[in-house]
Amino acid sequence: SSKFISDKETQVIMDKLSFFESDNHRKKTLKYKFVEKYPKAENERILAIIDGIEDAIESNTKIVFQYATCSPEKRTVLRHSGAKYTLSPYNTIWKNDNYYVIGYDEAHGGIIGTYRIDRIRNLENTDLRAVPKPNDYSPAKYHQEVFSMRTGDTTEVQLLCENELMQDIAERFGKSVKTVAVDNEHFKVFVKVSVESTFFGWLVSYAGKIKLIAPSSAVDNFRQILLNVLVQ
Repeated sequence: SSKFISDKETQVIMDKLSFFESDNHRKKTLKYKFVEKYPKAENERILAIIDGIEDAIESNTKIVFQYATCSPEKRTVLRHSGAKYTLSPYNTIWKNDNYYVIGYDEAHGGIIGTYRIDRIRNLENTDLRAVPKPNDYSPAKYHQEVFSMRTGDTTEVQLLCENELMQDIAERFGKSVKTVAVDNEHFKVFVKVSVESTFFGWLVSYAGKIKLIAPSSAVDNFRQILLNVLVQ
């Protein structure tokens, strides 16, 4: 059901797995199985690309690739007119039904970069030695920063949340996040985040059950974004 695997690869995998079942059970599986239909990746070489990335991580070498995006005409095109990216891959991460590769990104000034694997095209393995991992690099820490809205400069914000959302807050920021009870229905959260579109989009998804209350600069920024979204 993973969307990063193309329809064709999905069918191939299902056919291979079915051979481990008895004939009777295989018929039942095919009869009653249900896989939710939603957009799947178009990259038919996804498994080969994953192999190439893992080989590079194992051999401590760089990879070179092109990166795809969707044009206004809904066509898959290569970013930056097909420019090649050079990456020293460190780890792969699975998050939100997408598969990412993380590494030293020479295309963007030597920062730690993250790329969706299903959008990688024409991957080439090289004999070039990978740039060593920074001394403070931690896959768990980077995962927290990238996927918990803590990239770049961070600001401590205060959130007013309905009590029913404590589980969501704990899963997003960890149980060690600072919280304070406000009344019988609300609690306050104090957390450092990167005040940018990812964070604001997360707030909107709760439809008012989580309110940004401080600092005033972040509140004003969020208010302006909401005004820009509304049809004038």
